[in-house]
Amino acid sequence: MRKIFLIALLFAFAGFGLSAQDSEIQLKKDIKDLETQAGTITKEVNAKKAQLEALMTQGWRTGGLSTILVSNVTYNDTWKEVSGNNNNINIEGNLNLFGNYADEDWIWENGARFTLGYNKNGGVTFADGSNPGETFSNWLKGADEINLYSKFGYKFSETVRLSLLANFRSQFAKGFYYGVDGNGDGVLDAQYITRANCETGVADTLKTIVPYGSGGNTDYISRFMAPGYLEIGPGIDWAAAPGLTIFFSPATWKLTIVNDDALNSYGAFGVDIGEKTRSEVGAKLMAGYNRKLMSNLTVTSTLEAFANYTDPSKDQNCEDVDFMKNIDVLWNTVFGLTVNKYITASLDFSVKRDVDQTFPLFNVVGDNHWQTSNLIKVGFAYQF
Repeated sequence: MRKIFLIALLFAFAGFGLSAQDSEIQLKKDIKDLETQAGTITKEVNAKKAQLEALMTQGWRTGGLSTILVSNVTYNDTWKEVSGNNNNINIEGNLNLFGNYADEDWIWENGARFTLGYNKNGGVTFADGSNPGETFSNWLKGADEINLYSKFGYKFSETVRLSLLANFRSQFAKGFYYGVDGNGDGVLDAQYITRANCETGVADTLKTIVPYGSGGNTDYISRFMAPGYLEIGPGIDWAAAPGLTIFFSPATWKLTIVNDDALNSYGAFGVDIGEKTRSEVGAKLMAGYNRKLMSNLTVTSTLEAFANYTDPSKDQNCEDVDFMKNIDVLWNTVFGLTVNKYITASLDFSVKRDVDQTFPLFNVVGDNHWQTSNLIKVGFAYQF
């Protein structure tokens, strides 16, 4: 009897072990089946999302973003006398618009960016030396831009398009030369606009620009359509990676416009003396990058390069500027932070190089082609 009980108990444990093993095998199989089903469902979901996105991008899509940035700080006389602080106010408005069309074969992208801003520092005045006691406005232009572009393309594939690009840039308001202390003597320097004279071997001084307000001077050095830049060219547009597009045109026409007799009289911005335009043909490279780094942080960067190979600029020795040194560059990068629906902040960094803005024009500061700017903004925004 005892033996029979032990044998029955042994078979019970064996059956339990087999049952447990079967359950483990079955669970593993069930999990594998579910994973296979989940993978299939995920693929179907992604395919549906791609189909929905394609449908949503068909036809026209329009919108924009406007921002108004205002900052102001005011001190009473006692505070200013003790701490040395000055009152200041900054006002800037930005408007960005887009209108894009797409279908299965064609795409048409259009955009516009407008910016205008002024700042006023209570500690800065521009005295009129010819009229003691008289001063000029101390509102200084801090930002000024008009930028329009349009790109029409035919899709060879999802990543490659044959495109035609048109771009226009200018500014709204007059710009003034406020002077620099290049030699550190405490006196603001004048700007001497000269051009090499290949017959005499001595540079001719075409214009002397003294700082704004000095001796009653109110001469401007730029204004609307002086300069203005128009570029048109066919090329290949390549979506190289998510958020990254590269456009290359082997033959882009660039027109520099100086529609102001006071400025083109001395060949400002590279036009011939007395002429309102300068025409060039060259290669154009443009790369754009736009990514969301975090849920509320994005980066947008655009790099443009134009190499003029039909009408190179001249240096001070009347020689053609070397091809590799004859490349204009415009690089702008913006980090945008969305605090909430209406409050935004951004860091804007720009680098610019235009040989025609110094060659063949030279000034006391030297032949420094590279121009940089950076701006931190916090303000009110409305998206539509």
